[in-house]
Amino acid sequence: MTVTAKRLKDLRKGKGVTQKYIADLLGVRESSYQYNEYGKSAPNKKNLIKLAEFYKVSVDYLLGVDELPLDWKPIKKESTAREELIRMIDSVPDDKYEAFSKLLRSAIDIVKQA
Repeated sequence: MTVTAKRLKDLRKGKGVTQKYIADLLGVRESSYQYNEYGKSAPNKKNLIKLAEFYKVSVDYLLGVDELPLDWKPIKKESTAREELIRMIDSVPDDKYEAFSKLLRSAIDIVKQA
């Protein structure tokens, strides 16, 4: 496994997101991103920049040239309820989003009234 592949995997797991989530962020197929994490291919320049911005690290870090800043800490695997809810919302397919949104608004109204 290359340094880049290992760092991509470690950063993703530290953020608590899936390979599919990152693939969608980059606009590539999940299998294409998996190849990046397995070290079979490397992200292109544009996607390296996107990944660095997403993880708040330098491209040089992703490439193995630099180490992380001392103040960087990965997000704990135990996510908060809010973070989990955001991930679930992000995973709703576009064609189902409107119905889901109405249902969620109704549920929020009920909770506010209780």
